[in-house]
Amino acid sequence: MIIAFDMDGTLLNSKKEITPLTLQVLKTLKAAGHYLIPCTGRSLQGLPAVLLEEGLCSYGILSNGAIIYDILNDHPIFTSYFEPEEFVRIIDFLAPYKADIDYNADGKVFSDRDSWEHLERYHIQEELKPMIKNSRTLVDDIREDILQHKRKVNRANLFFEDLDLRKKLFDMREQLAFDLTTSVPGNGELTKKGINKGFAISFMCDYLHLSHDEVIFFGDADNDKEALALDIHAVLMCNGDMSLRKLTDHMTKEDNDHDGLARYLIRYFGLSL
Repeated sequence: MIIAFDMDGTLLNSKKEITPLTLQVLKTLKAAGHYLIPCTGRSLQGLPAVLLEEGLCSYGILSNGAIIYDILNDHPIFTSYFEPEEFVRIIDFLAPYKADIDYNADGKVFSDRDSWEHLERYHIQEELKPMIKNSRTLVDDIREDILQHKRKVNRANLFFEDLDLRKKLFDMREQLAFDLTTSVPGNGELTKKGINKGFAISFMCDYLHLSHDEVIFFGDADNDKEALALDIHAVLMCNGDMSLRKLTDHMTKEDNDHDGLARYLIRYFGLSL
């Protein structure tokens, strides 16, 4: 069975930690032969180290589905990307919205040096800042970097100073030439049209020769909506975006600060720990 889970607001508590109980549950399910698959907007470098060091996860759905990675054999099994010139046109389109952009390409996350020396300008949770700073490669000019190195961009993250401009962009997202979503307050996340966590979970079902009936997914935010809408056992975190409640019949009883995911799995599988 596939057990897929978002990171922030789902697997991780508000301190961006995997609690001892959650880790114990994951180890128990891994030992029982289940596939544990992080399903996140983060890059591989942004995954909690314990998931990689403990060998708990054989695969990872990364960059909101733009990269599906074979973690054990250290190579991608699917990638989606914007061509360099295509993404530069998106940068130009986004200029009026005054969003700073970082982007996933070549297995790294690149950010504008000036922006990340002034993170206080953006509406970023304090707990996320260390992960962001530790996982970024800084460049002086993102436009020049993309064109000079012909970078194929899998996913981009937008950080806004002006939340009114952010709202203006999100209000027109159905008309955009790319998919736009969000996972934390104040950000935006973009991928190619049709690339999302729902697509990636369906891809993994085909890859592993499993049916949708053999999938449990946990999520909490807008970038989880396509996965929550699948015909799978989809579970919304009770601390999540309640506008997504209509997509699924299942919700955790406890929030992410009280082991909501782990306790749901304990009840679902009848685990005795």
